[in-house]
Amino acid sequence: MEAKDVLYIMRATAPAATLEDAAAFLAMCRERGLTPFTEASPIVMDYNKRDGTHVHSLSVKEHYAVAERWAAQSGGYTIRLREITHEKDGSYHARIGIVSNRDYAAVGQFCARVPGVDFKEELAGFMVIGEATLTADEQRKPAPKGKSWEWLVEKRARESAILQKFGREPTQSRQMYTNALTVE
Repeated sequence: MEAKDVLYIMRATAPAATLEDAAAFLAMCRERGLTPFTEASPIVMDYNKRDGTHVHSLSVKEHYAVAERWAAQSGGYTIRLREITHEKDGSYHARIGIVSNRDYAAVGQFCARVPGVDFKEELAGFMVIGEATLTADEQRKPAPKGKSWEWLVEKRARESAILQKFGREPTQSRQMYTNALTVE
């Protein structure tokens, strides 16, 4: 994919996008090992401040798939807590608690060695809880095709928990992943 192709796609949602923005977005995706528009989206901001200053910026939003891939490469996780509530004001709130599978195994080994230790109590200390809220204003547009608002808020909370537990995928790991894909 070339910068001209990327620019054509970017202009569908950001008419102010330039060829330099497209090239920069493509370079960031290549550097991070992300597939443009599949694992990352460009965010182009172009406006004038009240004081007359012109602002033009580009940022990259990494998608949920990248966080999930990194969590899987780091040993995976198990969901131990799932709470989704529909509030009176129309918003949804989700709390998702995850435990790394490596922590799960380590706690199991610890409990097997030490008599009288409660597995569930020990495991609770390793749980990370991600929270997300979907406001009623966000629900004015249609829900993602084939999905519900509950699914969306749960996905956001799960992504939050994954990022807390596993962090962001290191650039070196992304590069290795990209190289492995190109070799096949």
